[in-house]
Amino acid sequence: ALLSILASVGNVFLASQTSQKLGQKLRSDVYRKVINYSHDEMDKVGTSSLITRTTNDVTQIQKRLDDDLANDDHGTNHAHRGKLFGLSKESYPDHGFLD
Repeated sequence: ALLSILASVGNVFLASQTSQKLGQKLRSDVYRKVINYSHDEMDKVGTSSLITRTTNDVTQIQKRLDDDLANDDHGTNHAHRGKLFGLSKESYPDHGFLD
């Protein structure tokens, strides 16, 4: 049980680190792109709208990656447990899921 807890904590930590690095890179890339906008482009988009949209977009991508990476381990574990449970029973209705 302790090993499982440590593995879960490590998984969440690594998922968080990865998503933070992605967020940092995305913000840097967006900043470089926006800094080269002309006055006409800035007037068309609007400063406040640009700040809000880019902040929300990067945050959503970062959060999605963090959730996907942190939860991926759980889904894999459940799938393996289901296969083992199915193999431990005497009835084999379909072996298609083992391929």
